[in-house]
Amino acid sequence: MAYYLGIDVGTGSARAALVTSSGQVIASHSHATRTWRSASDSRIFEQSTTDIFSAICKCIHAVLSRSGVTKEDVKGIGFDATCSLAVVEMDDPGRTSGGEPVCVTQGEQCGMPGERNIILWADHRAEQEANLINKTGSVVLDYVGGAMSLEMEIPKILWLKNQMPQERFSKCVFFDLPDYLTYLTTGFPARSSCSLVCKCSYIPSGANPNAQGWNDEFFKSIGLESMVEDGYQQLGGVLGRNHKSTLVLTAGMPVGRGLTTWAAEKMGLNPGTPVGSAVIDAYAGWIGTVAARHHHLKYGTVEKELSPSPTLEESQTRLATVAGTSTCYLIQSPKGRFVPGIWGPYKNALFPGCVTLEAIALQTRHILDEMKLHGHDIRSIYISGGQAKNIHLVQLLADVCQIPVILPNNYEASVVLGAAMLGRFGHEVSQEKASDNWEGFASQEEVDLESGKLGGKLWDIMVEMTQAGEIVPPAASPGDLKLLDAKYKIFRETIETQKRWRAIMEDAAR
Repeated sequence: MAYYLGIDVGTGSARAALVTSSGQVIASHSHATRTWRSASDSRIFEQSTTDIFSAICKCIHAVLSRSGVTKEDVKGIGFDATCSLAVVEMDDPGRTSGGEPVCVTQGEQCGMPGERNIILWADHRAEQEANLINKTGSVVLDYVGGAMSLEMEIPKILWLKNQMPQERFSKCVFFDLPDYLTYLTTGFPARSSCSLVCKCSYIPSGANPNAQGWNDEFFKSIGLESMVEDGYQQLGGVLGRNHKSTLVLTAGMPVGRGLTTWAAEKMGLNPGTPVGSAVIDAYAGWIGTVAARHHHLKYGTVEKELSPSPTLEESQTRLATVAGTSTCYLIQSPKGRFVPGIWGPYKNALFPGCVTLEAIALQTRHILDEMKLHGHDIRSIYISGGQAKNIHLVQLLADVCQIPVILPNNYEASVVLGAAMLGRFGHEVSQEKASDNWEGFASQEEVDLESGKLGGKLWDIMVEMTQAGEIVPPAASPGDLKLLDAKYKIFRETIETQKRWRAIMEDAAR
């Protein structure tokens, strides 16, 4: 029997889940990861790739031991992780486990070898750098709602440049954490479209006829001209050119030739086990929920029946709410729609040819209204994470938004289940290519051709592996609905009042 491993690296822990082809979680295990804080600066959150990989390995060993499944039956592995910045030295060809970790802690040790080599997504040290970036008016800002968050990777990279000597900075290679994990375990430095497009200011082909790839003008304007001059080697190179080290992969596409011997030994798996291209954790939550069917009452009876299998086109009407340390809202569309204040549209972040929008920490009905105003047709909400266990909150969400909410079969496993689906996708693509003595993708042209042929294959896997959930329809009485509408009107007016007050104070401070 075939099994797939999903690996989810969250803010405070790593988790592994062993999943069947039908989406049943056979075993799962979590292990805490370490976060360093600063006694003098509350903005600082740092982690370690060494610590995270150790936690991943412990989780994998635990689920294999608990389930009795052999490593021969693990056919693929997929990763998701937080959008944190991992920093390592330029790879030494003699190493088998990636470049040496580079310390990101402020002070003399910054840029030197050191365990604390991750700036966590929640770290807010790069406020000045983000402000500088947002004054450029660059086209890259159009794809992040008009302003780049200090939690994204480029502000953090710029902060590091300002903290260390140029000779140290020039030796650093920067990864969004999901991409680092596939690099570490396969030895293959291909980057994921998800991380590049959503967190690293990369504009994919076809998104903008006047700008694509890395934007030279943008990087020069913020003081990262050395990256331009070096061909963006610190970010993976000028991506998409016909060279194995500069490939951009959509979600789940196989990375290199699978696990290296070194990684397989550490993880207790077989060398060559296919690894699917990774995604950011919230996007794995989308993968693990929005293809769900749901039980609903059969018309005119008290019997329940199962909704039909959804199509990829139906994903355009399904808003995913992924609740973790923060809550992300994601929806996919075949056409790029710019919504003020909402990140995206991110072309190819998950599916080739499709675009994704992401919003964080905003009132849900407000998000829906803004998306609908800009052309989205949202008909249901698919919720996962801790919020899903609060049925009163779920019912309130359905009543306020006046659309049904779908509860997943296993709300706690949606994200790691999405990662396992990437592993299965990577395995099946690798299997199809194996008869040709395939050595991994050799060029971006080959990647794009294969992506075009595969079309909705990942969606088919999602439908097969996402177990049926339950529907919670709107149920507010006319009186309650009137009260909810009045509260929402007050909420919107409060936002406008806050904007006016902020403008008044900013004007007074000039």
